[in-house]
Amino acid sequence: MEIHAVVFDVDGTLYPNSAMYRRSLWYGLKNAGFVRRFSRIRKQIRSITIVEDYHDMQAALLGEALGVPRDSARQMISDKVHTWEDLLHGITLVKGLRRFLQQLDDAGIPRGLLSDFPVKRKMDIVGLPDGWACKLSSEDVGYLKPHPAPFRAVCTELGVQPEHVLYVGNSYSYDVIGSKNAGMWAAHLCRKPRKDSIADVTFSDYTELGEWLFSRIDGSGR
Repeated sequence: MEIHAVVFDVDGTLYPNSAMYRRSLWYGLKNAGFVRRFSRIRKQIRSITIVEDYHDMQAALLGEALGVPRDSARQMISDKVHTWEDLLHGITLVKGLRRFLQQLDDAGIPRGLLSDFPVKRKMDIVGLPDGWACKLSSEDVGYLKPHPAPFRAVCTELGVQPEHVLYVGNSYSYDVIGSKNAGMWAAHLCRKPRKDSIADVTFSDYTELGEWLFSRIDGSGR
């Protein structure tokens, strides 16, 4: 087994969905109209196979849904996302995550991030700013997960072929299926293994994932 790099999803993978939802409850109620339309638009975009300018398309669709100019919609998205990110200050990380990251660093295995939302500012907020070989948002690639393009793009940034990259995520539909279709290994974070899962491993905390990974790679950690 040759895993040369590990890439993580962010929301629901570095910190639990339950903690994120608790912090976001009031925000979601206060911004219910925006959240509902924005979620619907993101779902629509996931089904599009060719995107020339992702951010322009997203702003155009939201502007049409809200009846506002495209530029206003684009600014609204930025403002709302920043406000939501601020809610994550001090959030609890998934059990064993920091130790697993240290194990990767000690073994010389690069680690990266791939999320459907902006990544860099969020890592500062949740207290994980350092040690990442790359921090990539699928928005900047032009396609949302599970499209294979962002998964391939993160492998390119790492300089590692997909068959040597482990992708870690909590969404079966987006993370597991997307990474496997891109030719990567897939680790699924969830409480109970999914029946007929195509994930290479299912785990509930990072101690389990560490045991699975380091029992399978060779003595060099590569």
